[in-house]
Amino acid sequence: MEQQYYVLFPCSLFSLYFFGYSVLEILNINEKYPVLSYYIISGILIFQAFIAFSIFLHAPPDIIAFIKNTFLLLIFHFCIFPFLLIFNKKTPQ
Repeated sequence: MEQQYYVLFPCSLFSLYFFGYSVLEILNINEKYPVLSYYIISGILIFQAFIAFSIFLHAPPDIIAFIKNTFLLLIFHFCIFPFLLIFNKKTPQ
């Protein structure tokens, strides 16, 4: 890969998460089908983790930052976010 794509490639892969979440928010799928929305975003994160594992051996510093960001998002999405949803449902509004 050329040097300029070392930054463009991880940024474009990392933006898939935010793009997918924005599309789900615009189409109101988050409100109508929250479980489906969670599964779609989970699939995007698992795809990003797979890409991060597959390019780990050829890791310049930009790719390492992508790997760290991906796994922080995975931890937040699978460990912290479900508890926040449960806590949000229990609190009166």
